[in-house]
Amino acid sequence: MSSAKPSPLKSLIGFLAFATVLGTFFVLALLASGQKSGVEFCPHDFSRRRFSYVKLAWFDLVINKKKLEDLTSELETTLLADGFLPQPNTPKRWDLVADYNRSSSGLISKDCDARFLTYYLDLGDDDSVFYWLGWNERYPKCARSFWPIVAEMAQDQMYLRIPDLMEYAMANDQDNPEQFLNSIYPKLSDWYQERTQIRDLSSSPDYEELLTKKSKNYRLLSKQSDFTDPTKPTQNSTNKSP
Repeated sequence: MSSAKPSPLKSLIGFLAFATVLGTFFVLALLASGQKSGVEFCPHDFSRRRFSYVKLAWFDLVINKKKLEDLTSELETTLLADGFLPQPNTPKRWDLVADYNRSSSGLISKDCDARFLTYYLDLGDDDSVFYWLGWNERYPKCARSFWPIVAEMAQDQMYLRIPDLMEYAMANDQDNPEQFLNSIYPKLSDWYQERTQIRDLSSSPDYEELLTKKSKNYRLLSKQSDFTDPTKPTQNSTNKSP
């Protein structure tokens, strides 16, 4: 007694069902792997936003509209509204603060340098109020000189040195804007010159030229001010016998 062979129609239906299930899993896996999200910061007006979209990496194709959510804080809004930041006159540039796709795997993208500034912008005091709001109120004259420098450093991709600037301002706050600026100029000159030594600038000579020019300008300003940083010992003090 011979067994009955499956009909061609049943075989086709079975194959189509299997292919449908396999294709569904493939599409879902492809969409899941293409989910992109993170946080961006604009150094021109200090606005912040969360973004998300789906991109098929294999085809380099974005298949949905980029979703944006404004995350700009009270401090960041106040800095621009109250004139502590110059009004932007160039197209916005968005720098990466967080890449959720990499952070979920324990990695931090080297492109997330803007996080070094946003960390300090988010600092709060004992009353959960933004620290820099209080600082601006205590030292309004210094604030109007300080924040344009912070914005300039961010626009020049100098994020790695911004923590040094913020820490210096927190430790040496004063209500004498001229003295405050004169104490910062030598540091800015050194930081800009230092940035030109980074090897990844070899492919961007215009950027290196910009940094070198600003380093020289800040060095000239520091010499014109004839200011001695009180945090550094002078030669006389170091050679002075006890």
